[in-house]
Amino acid sequence: MSIGDKVKLRDIPANNRPWLQAYKNLTGRVIDYQVRTDQRPPLFVRISFRNNSGYEDLAAWRVTQA
Repeated sequence: MSIGDKVKLRDIPANNRPWLQAYKNLTGRVIDYQVRTDQRPPLFVRISFRNNSGYEDLAAWRVTQA
């Protein structure tokens, strides 16, 4: 994942949490991610879901590219 990529929540049971319900049907944009020194994918990404009015930090395995 890179900054600017469009993402959405994956359809997995782990994403059926009350605090994620507001984002279930939205497409967001990656605005930041955890930089790793071992050349592996980031563990956490920061996603803006609504016109940059706020963001949510999520584990990278919770989202997929839209």
